[in-house]
Amino acid sequence: LRHGLAYLSTPGTLKEMDEGLAPTWSIQGKILTMVIFSTTGFFGSSCSAAITKSFGALTMSITSTARKATTIFLSFALFPNECTSEHIFGIILFITSLVTKSLRASKRGRRHQHKQHYAPVERDDISHDVANECGGISLAPLPLHLKMRGNHLGHDVV
Repeated sequence: LRHGLAYLSTPGTLKEMDEGLAPTWSIQGKILTMVIFSTTGFFGSSCSAAITKSFGALTMSITSTARKATTIFLSFALFPNECTSEHIFGIILFITSLVTKSLRASKRGRRHQHKQHYAPVERDDISHDVANECGGISLAPLPLHLKMRGNHLGHDVV
């Protein structure tokens, strides 16, 4: 902690300090950079949590993987890195896997969306005779997001 505070309170990079060179970073610049990195990191974590909450873990996984691939692509595009045939094969494999995973997830989502789940619902507005015939319970459609779980194994209660 002491060495970190000493570094922050001295202008320049570590190499510049060790070799006695002219500093290129000011104290304010170092602190501002740390604040910006911390803020953007927190913002990224909040976005990840929001995507997971709204769309599920699979969508977050796909988004995170695509973001990392974009970072690697930009690294090759912006900096003088050598792109070998192994890199090309990896890119093709990655894109094929990502598209396949996305398509399987969307098919699975559509299939589950069309199922109608029913659950017992108590009704006060039905006649006494109908209530006696049904035991005071009628079946009403239950939206997917309200589907009940019966036990820790995830069996549906219908």
